[in-house]
Amino acid sequence: MDTVSEPDHALTMEPEDKSLDPRKTSHRRFGSVMPTEEEEEAPSITEFHSSTHVLPVGQTARYTCQAGGTPEPTVEWLHNGRPLERNSTVNQSEAWVERGFLFVRGGRYGVNMVCCMASNSAGTANHSAELLVFDACELTLDPNTANGHLSLSEDNRKVTQVEEDQSYPDHQDRFDYYLQVLGREALTGRCYWEVEWEGRVVIGVTYRGITRRGRDVDGWLGQNNKSWVLYCTDGLYAARYNGIETALPLPPAGSTRVGVYLDRPAGSLSFYRVSPGGGGSSDTLTHLHTFWSSFTQEDLLPGVRVGWGWGSSASLCRL
Repeated sequence: MDTVSEPDHALTMEPEDKSLDPRKTSHRRFGSVMPTEEEEEAPSITEFHSSTHVLPVGQTARYTCQAGGTPEPTVEWLHNGRPLERNSTVNQSEAWVERGFLFVRGGRYGVNMVCCMASNSAGTANHSAELLVFDACELTLDPNTANGHLSLSEDNRKVTQVEEDQSYPDHQDRFDYYLQVLGREALTGRCYWEVEWEGRVVIGVTYRGITRRGRDVDGWLGQNNKSWVLYCTDGLYAARYNGIETALPLPPAGSTRVGVYLDRPAGSLSFYRVSPGGGGSSDTLTHLHTFWSSFTQEDLLPGVRVGWGWGSSASLCRL
């Protein structure tokens, strides 16, 4: 005879109402949410602005820096590796912090290192910049030295290689073979200038006594012991002295401006890549190469060689 079994109540229990579990409801009491521990986040520099990347001696530059992170990071300024106190009025001859801004006065020649450092319990972050302090020098190109296939413009501040001979008058200072031109003003003390270049350009300094006639290497910038230069072209920088070339690992990276700093008393000649600053900040300097030499008393002049291929040019920038 068929039978019908009774339902197994042990297997058909109602599901547990977890909403009644005090462990699950404690955070909803009185409609509130229990606080959770905030996750830490290492600092990052979110904004860094400078008023200038080069500074004539005696003038002042200003820097701003902001940082993010959790907990909120503390921002500290360093000048040449030395921490600066906030709103300090002590030793303001070179650098000081006021209302969160860093001020640097151009009293120390050469490169000043500026650093913004942010720190919290999760870590640190920093952003550094170079500030170059120099004697102001206004430079122009000397038409009496320009090769016949070089055209000068912009008040003798720009040189362009051209196919047509410019029919310059004969002059003992003119380069008759190499596509070169020298500056009119001799370089003394500590001088900084910038050159905007296009194509293939050689930028540097030379003694006034460099040979002007013929194809001898004594007249070729960078190929003798009278001149020190930086070769610039798309994708490549190279330093040259006395015929020896040193390829530099840092490429132009979209920059077509070079800074040149001569510190004659110290016997150094340095080249920098000048890159556009972002967000309204000033340009930035990146060191490329430094020559060291015991310069004689003979006059030193800026020198430029342009070529190969019509249209290469170099311009002395106004700072």
